Amino acid sequence: MEQQLDLFGKNINYNIPKNKKNVLPLHYSKDTSKMVAKGKVVKTYKELPPTVDFIRFGNEFVDEFLSGKEATKLTINALKIVFNIVSQLRNEQFQKKSAPRQLTLFEDEFTSEHNLFAELSIKNSLITSNSEELKKAYASLVKYKMDWYKFNTSDGSEVEAFGGLISNVYYREKGYTSFLISSYWVKRVIQIDNYNKTLYKLVYNVRSNKHILFYFWLSKLPMDGTQVKVSTINNYFDVNYTNARDMCRDFLKPIRENLNKYSHKSFNYNYLGEIITIKPYLTREIEAEATNDKVTKEEIKKDYKMRYLKDRHQLTEEELKKIKSIIEADKREKTLVLFSEAYEDFVADCRKNKERATDYIGNKFLIKYQEYIDKKYSNTREARFNSKCPIKLLDI
Repeated sequence: MEQQLDLFGKNINYNIPKNKKNVLPLHYSKDTSKMVAKGKVVKTYKELPPTVDFIRFGNEFVDEFLSGKEATKLTINALKIVFNIVSQLRNEQFQKKSAPRQLTLFEDEFTSEHNLFAELSIKNSLITSNSEELKKAYASLVKYKMDWYKFNTSDGSEVEAFGGLISNVYYREKGYTSFLISSYWVKRVIQIDNYNKTLYKLVYNVRSNKHILFYFWLSKLPMDGTQVKVSTINNYFDVNYTNARDMCRDFLKPIRENLNKYSHKSFNYNYLGEIITIKPYLTREIEAEATNDKVTKEEIKKDYKMRYLKDRHQLTEEELKKIKSIIEADKREKTLVLFSEAYEDFVADCRKNKERATDYIGNKFLIKYQEYIDKKYSNTREARFNSKCPIKLLDI
C-alpha cells in the first residue's frame, strides 16, 4: 500500500560516515576478480528495460537515501541511475505482509554471510551520452553514504554489508555499465512495505535535482497539507532565500510548474509572514512525454477523479473503496465516462435547483449519485438487454 512518510524524516539515523578514506575505486575493465575480494556476488539481475510508467520507491529507501540536505549532492544523472535501479528491480519488489515467501527467498540468497552483493547493469544511453559525466555520476554514487550497514533477518540474525548504494563500477560490455549493490541496499529497494509510486520519466523531464527531491518530500505530506518555515526549506534543500515571497516565486513556482506537467502529484502554496503553506493535489492532465502508455494517463485521470470525489463529498476510505473497486474491476473507458457524465448531470441539477453539490456528503452523496448512475445507464446499449444497472455503490 502507498503511505505517506513523517515530515522531514525526523528521528531517522542516517549513519553518515565522516572523513571516510576507504573509498572503492571505479573499475573500467572486464577483469572482475578484484571486485569480490572483500565480498561475494550471489546474484546477477538480468536487464529489465524501462517499459513501465510507474515505479515504486519504498518509504524506508526514500527516508534514508533521498531525503535531507545531503541528498542535494546527487546530480540529475546520479538520480537517473537510482531511478533505473528501482525500475530494473521492480519485478523483485514485495511487501512482507502479503508476500512472506519473497522475504524468505531474499534472505536465503543474501543473508547466509556478511558482505554479499548483487550485480546490475544499466545501458549508458539511459543516463547520458557524455562519458565524462557518466563517470562522474557513478563516482558520486559510489561515495554517497558509503559505510558499513546492518540489518536483521526475520529470525533475528544480524547481517552486515559495506558500501553506498553502488560499488565496484566497471564496463562489462559495450554500451553498458555494471556495478554491485550490497545486500543492505537491495533489501531497501525491493522490500516496499509502504511506498509511493513515481513516474519513471519524471527524472528525464525535470532537469533539476532539487525539483526531483522536492517531489519525494511532497510525497510524504498528507493531502491536507502542512505549514513550514522558510528556514526549514532552506536547510532541507540547501537553498538560501531570505523571505517567503522570494522562495515561492523563485523556488516553489518553477517546481510546481514542472510537477503540473510531468507528475501525477503537484501542489498549491501560499505564505503568511515566513510561514509557507503547501498542499499536495493529484494532477488531472500531464504532458504527452510524461508517460509511455496512454493507459497511464487514464489511470492518472481516474485517480484525480477519485480524490476529487473524496474531498468534495467527504467520503471515507471505505466509502470510496466501492467506487474504486468498480472502476478497477471494469477497466472499460465507457464505465469511467458513465461515472463522469452521471456526476456532471448531478452537479447541473444541483445548480438548477439552487442546491450546493457539496451539501451531499458521505452516504447521502452515494445514494444521490447512484440515482444518476442508474439514469445514465438506462440510456446505454447494455440496458436494452439488462435493464437493471449492475453498478452498485451501496450494499443495499
